Amino acid sequence: METGIAYALAAALFWGTSPVLVKRGLRHSNVSAAVLLQGVGSVLVLVLILLLTFGEGELAMPWTAAGVFVSVGLVGSFLGRTFALKGIDEVGASRAQSIVNSAPLLTAVYAVLLLGETATPLILIGVGLIVSGLLIITRGTPDEEDTRLPFRFKAFLNPLLAIIFFGFGPILKKVAMLAGGTPVPGSLITHVTGLALVMSFGRILRIDWRQGIRIAPDSYFFLLMSGFFQGVGSIFTYLAVAHAPAIIVAPIWNVQPLVTFSLARLLLREDEVVRLKDGLAAVLVVAGVFFLFQSRG
Repeated sequence: METGIAYALAAALFWGTSPVLVKRGLRHSNVSAAVLLQGVGSVLVLVLILLLTFGEGELAMPWTAAGVFVSVGLVGSFLGRTFALKGIDEVGASRAQSIVNSAPLLTAVYAVLLLGETATPLILIGVGLIVSGLLIITRGTPDEEDTRLPFRFKAFLNPLLAIIFFGFGPILKKVAMLAGGTPVPGSLITHVTGLALVMSFGRILRIDWRQGIRIAPDSYFFLLMSGFFQGVGSIFTYLAVAHAPAIIVAPIWNVQPLVTFSLARLLLREDEVVRLKDGLAAVLVVAGVFFLFQSRG
């Protein structure tokens, strides 16, 4: 159990660092370039790790597991992201992100109903504290753009669909590992699927490849590195569900926004300001992880 929690924390660290690198790279590039290079970076680092750590005979896996890895790319990398971005467009970043960050609650429900995992009181308290911390750190004061967007219940359908898919991703990862999958090849399949779908249906994600890729030389490093961190983080999530129940480790790796906000305030000080609510969010998230760790017995 402790090993799975450690992998989940590592995943949160890697995934939480990636957006900071993207933000730095976007200073001299457009969104299309960022999406493309991040996807390419993820695939490249996973191929490199695969070549360095696996022999030819170790790459075989059941077709069932391979199919589930593809499903993870479809559900998380494409469908979840699509509906999240559509939600941001319709109801604003603050409102949409607050809803999306509640995905660990739905993961807990899925884990109990579909995997037969046990939701002990300590687990429920831990998940609740983590989600509360994430809501505080991403909610804040609505952006000016948010204040111009009317409150329409129907518009919240897209963020709700996003958490349905994001919440289901950890369950599929657990199923893939139970079906005989292995983390590194599985992560590669997942990211190749996600990149292929984004390239094929980018317009759904508000990415118009016809406008071209605009990027300055100094942005290549940051955007490719963001992909490297995404790819390695994915490996850690598969390792996490292989060693611990999804209901415990999924909320832990979802603390990545806290990592992102912390690093942004350290490395991008000209763009970020530390506020009291950030400290409160950190306390809640750490307390939540503590309760989940205590539930290991």
